[in-house]
Amino acid sequence: MSCEKLRVKILVLGDREVGKTSFIQKFIFPDQDRKKRKTITCDGYKKLLQTSDSKQIDLRIFDTYAGDSDTNLPKFITRNVSAAFILVDARDTDWVETIEKWLKVLHQHEEESEITQKSFIGEFKPAPFYIIANKVDEFAFQQQIDEAYNEVKSVAKKVGAEDGFIVSSKENCTPVDFTSTFAFISNIEEIFKICIEKLNSDGLLVQGSVTVSSEPKITLL
Repeated sequence: MSCEKLRVKILVLGDREVGKTSFIQKFIFPDQDRKKRKTITCDGYKKLLQTSDSKQIDLRIFDTYAGDSDTNLPKFITRNVSAAFILVDARDTDWVETIEKWLKVLHQHEEESEITQKSFIGEFKPAPFYIIANKVDEFAFQQQIDEAYNEVKSVAKKVGAEDGFIVSSKENCTPVDFTSTFAFISNIEEIFKICIEKLNSDGLLVQGSVTVSSEPKITLL
């Protein structure tokens, strides 16, 4: 018997050098060496997720390029987005000011989205988004991780995000002296699962807990 496949599109936004590509590749290729390269316009990644009742999700992740001032992404990228991750550099003291800019990018074609129209019966509702503060492994003190965690949670609530997380896209980055606080640093795979389950609870997916399958694929756009 064939398995039903549901397509989910996640858009990853953020300024240059915040670690968008590393964030995505740590999820797509968790057990492989990842090569850092510059995103030219947009890279598309694909991975299959499977629910507990054998429904398969065809997950498409779009890694976007961020120029100095060009945030007007093509319509085919920003339309029909199921959810979005806005990445920031946790070390940047001004990262909060960039959130509004990327929300405008996310919403610029949303009212034309077939997903929005079908899922909410004509009622416009923006795609859920999450704020991800990356590069917390670069902090020298435990207090900095505490502050980053508290700030991203507070800002996420203020701007209407589903949630906020602090992460590191590097391998083996657990700070030796930060044992108590390192629990705040979220597992990237778990963040994707949380996002999928939120879509599920909103009626976009069938019921069932999500597990990650093998055989990831990458498609360059």
